[in-house]
Amino acid sequence: MKNVFSALFLIYLVFNQFSIVVYSQSKFDEQKLEDPKSNGEEIASQLTTIEVNEYQKKEQNCVYLQNGFRVSTFVNEKEWTDIQDTVEAYRIDIIYSKYPLRKGTYYEIYPLLFNRLKSLFAMDGSLNRTDIEWNKILQTNCINDAQVNTLFHGVVIWYRPIHQVVPIHATLTTISKQEKIKQEKTQIADEQVTFEEIQASVEHIRGLTEFPDSVNQLIENQPLDKQIEIMKDFLEEEIKNAPDYDLSTATPEQKTSFQQEITDFIARYPVSDSVVYKVFKRHPEWKNMIVINDWTGSMYNYGLQLLDWHMKNFEQSGVISLTLFNDGDGKQHQEKRIGETGGIYFEEADNIPQLIDLFKLVMLNGSGGDTPENNIEGILAAMEEYENYSEIVLIADNNACVRDIELADRIGKPVRIILCGYTKAEGVNPHYAYLAKMTGGGIYTIENDFEEINIELGEKGEIKTNKEKRFKMTKNACKNFDFIDASQTIYPLDYALKNKQEVRKVNASNLSLEKLPNGLYRIAKLNYLDLSNNKLSELTAKIERFQYLKTLNLSHNQLKDLPLEFGYIRYIENLDLSHNLLDSIPEVLKYSKHLHTLNLSNNAISEVNLITQVKIYKLDLSHNALSSLPKSFTKLKLITDLNLSNNLFTVFPPQLGNLRKILRLDLSNNQLTKLPTEFYKYQRIKHLNLTGNNFSDEEKMRIRKGLPFAQVEF
Repeated sequence: MKNVFSALFLIYLVFNQFSIVVYSQSKFDEQKLEDPKSNGEEIASQLTTIEVNEYQKKEQNCVYLQNGFRVSTFVNEKEWTDIQDTVEAYRIDIIYSKYPLRKGTYYEIYPLLFNRLKSLFAMDGSLNRTDIEWNKILQTNCINDAQVNTLFHGVVIWYRPIHQVVPIHATLTTISKQEKIKQEKTQIADEQVTFEEIQASVEHIRGLTEFPDSVNQLIENQPLDKQIEIMKDFLEEEIKNAPDYDLSTATPEQKTSFQQEITDFIARYPVSDSVVYKVFKRHPEWKNMIVINDWTGSMYNYGLQLLDWHMKNFEQSGVISLTLFNDGDGKQHQEKRIGETGGIYFEEADNIPQLIDLFKLVMLNGSGGDTPENNIEGILAAMEEYENYSEIVLIADNNACVRDIELADRIGKPVRIILCGYTKAEGVNPHYAYLAKMTGGGIYTIENDFEEINIELGEKGEIKTNKEKRFKMTKNACKNFDFIDASQTIYPLDYALKNKQEVRKVNASNLSLEKLPNGLYRIAKLNYLDLSNNKLSELTAKIERFQYLKTLNLSHNQLKDLPLEFGYIRYIENLDLSHNLLDSIPEVLKYSKHLHTLNLSNNAISEVNLITQVKIYKLDLSHNALSSLPKSFTKLKLITDLNLSNNLFTVFPPQLGNLRKILRLDLSNNQLTKLPTEFYKYQRIKHLNLTGNNFSDEEKMRIRKGLPFAQVEF
């Protein structure tokens, strides 16, 4: 019977395909898209219309899907489909030409709009969402057919990264360009920002900063993480030791130099609109301000508006300090804690060179990663740092919810919220309406000031009653957090179960669970689950319901195996089974084709019946009872990080000789006495830990000589 079940199970894995796209509320009724004659005006009104002379392409964080004049199909769909699973679309622009004019009037061609939308959703149905900003951009520089055909026509998808980052590894720059791209796509689920975005920021900062020749020489030919480390060290020293340039006493030449550096900075991150300029211009009465600025990727242009406006209006700007926050300095999402996320930096506003260096430093230190931001933590930190102020101004991203909104009642003073990315069509993010109401402050957009917000507040940042008529509220943007930390009293597990449609990540560690609550299985779209430090001795067949799960932490439990139904979790990428009671690797893992990080440390594994079909990049088998490896181990050719420390190896495993992609190898605390000559082919290895073995001094010298480019520890 078991063999029959296994056969059926394999057939299922081969032939059963299912989508993992998570849909929110649809923006457009796709049935109505079939009838442009009847529904043209209604559908067209759902997009904000913007007119420009000629659309200018930006280089960062957007994909340009080319149509052509009066064409609805795309010629380059692959540019989006190659990255769609690793990024989050937050804005879509449909680019037209306002042409032809009939008797001076432009009549929109609804069938063309409808067909472009249908082509877009046929390519990626998940783009039909209400939480995306939708624009129609009409180009007015239209003379005749030939000239109009030279303009860009198509769809622009603006995106931000959605996944977590671990600190940048040297692996990204020590492999070939083709391998780098392949590895980046494979590892993207662990990244907060893409390699290309990090690389672009580094290049921008290098172009904006006059590094001494000695520093430039250190940077050249270094891996990206090492470049960042060198640049950060330099900027930190510059900030620490910078001369006291008070703008009120600076020479005209110094002011010109400062302004030019800001102008160059802005040229790298052009402004999308002028909301910061306009709000400060509207409110000259705001004096003695502490300004708290969201300084993550989508907000770079708005932060630079603040810097530019302050420089140009220094005498009357009223800004006494700037606080930048980036939501954790690249900290992994599950490690972030309400009120303790970090990534907050301060600088007084009178020293422009220090401010410019601070903006660069915070960029290098991380970019938040997941969408919610630690706005309240930044405000509270600024209030503690600076006591003598009259106004609190927050420059915030309307597209990002507030991670720590439940801390808003601790502020106790009005917060002026300059809301970036706001459109009338999409409305105000409810978290910022909540914050303005809670503190007695206001919301300030490019055109309007909204004070005395007419809402009644509920709990945990939610709005109980909305009586506001001046603006609409973004629907369900932040009704519930997608990440529930049940290990903290703020978010008990029953909160996750009650809001199972919105929840995507759950931390249920340290709850003394002996079995999983049935309700947990009903969180249909769960993609991250931490069950560590519980008392689980087995998992039931219900585990198959977690079909969307990508990261699962089962460490520090009492598991001896995994059920066969675990194989239904087809897209699992990160699995931690450390500190359990396993005596072998669960055979069912051979079905986990996307598994790339596996931690099996601190078990009782004496034999590696390894799953060679799985493309593992990081494998931890430390603190087990291994004395040898099987021949099949040689098939794990993609491994870059391998930990075999604290085992029983007396001879270097010959199977490792074929694993040429290894960058970090830990063989510490075994019983090795020498390395084979073949191992010196490992010229790519960066770190080799051999501490706690029995190498002679002569052998140590031979190893160091054979691996001159590796960091070897004895």
